Amino acid sequence: MSTHAIRRIDTTMPAIAGRGQSLQPPRAPVLVAWRAALAERPDSSWCAIGALFGGLRTALWLALGACAIDVPDAFAAGQSVLLACIAMAMLAVAWQRRERAALRDAIVVAAITGAKVFASDLVALQGVPRVLSVFSFGVLALVGSVVLSRWQSAADSRN
Repeated sequence: MSTHAIRRIDTTMPAIAGRGQSLQPPRAPVLVAWRAALAERPDSSWCAIGALFGGLRTALWLALGACAIDVPDAFAAGQSVLLACIAMAMLAVAWQRRERAALRDAIVVAAITGAKVFASDLVALQGVPRVLSVFSFGVLALVGSVVLSRWQSAADSRN
């Protein structure tokens, strides 16, 4: 058995508790690789953003089903609201940490939200879902404007 195979077994199986040994929690190779990828490339936050959107989208689908909302446009508008909320949270985190990379990512997510709202939702949605979709993008634009103006004023005060 090669050394690589032994390390893989050691990282996927808990240690067997013997005399004076405690049981170690299992460590999956995926988590080890994920930590290494984050250490090497902090840009892998896009995976986290995609996973967050996927999870919230699933929760939205289940919530709409549990509430017996039978409006077909509600799910599409809900996705736009979720994207806008994720972009607003990313803007707040970028402002708090003062990270230009996080600000860039937040602006990209905001642009994706704008493209979805104006290319898809304004054409396909009608009634209240359309209003909610456009309103959420308006709030995102407001938050983005505040964050970017404070970012610029903080940069001007440093110079």
